[in-house]
Amino acid sequence: MLHGRQYFNNDIKYVSMTRHKCPHCANILKTVKVSKVVNSNSPEAKDFDFDFSDITIKGDVKFIWKEFECPECRAHFTVDELKKIEGVYIESPKVDKKQNIINYIIFSIIGILILLIISFIK
Repeated sequence: MLHGRQYFNNDIKYVSMTRHKCPHCANILKTVKVSKVVNSNSPEAKDFDFDFSDITIKGDVKFIWKEFECPECRAHFTVDELKKIEGVYIESPKVDKKQNIINYIIFSIIGILILLIISFIK
């Protein structure tokens, strides 16, 4: 039983704004939707994000994303694979939610301390 769907919008500008050529046969690549059902308890679950807002989904989740496909030789390329082939800079992985919360708390405390110091100086 499917418990949810997750759509990845991997670099929409790179996917839709530029015409890409197949590295094997030089034909123009098309974008195609690819999907995979992953169980949250499976070993491959570590490669997928099961967090939806503030809820973590358990069970089977259908992940959907776009890839490039060559209409001639049927080769598939992920966005990151094609970026490597074309020599485009790949962004570092995003900081997880826990790290964002920790950073927010630290900067909030620093801000409060600065305000207290300024108020004591006056």
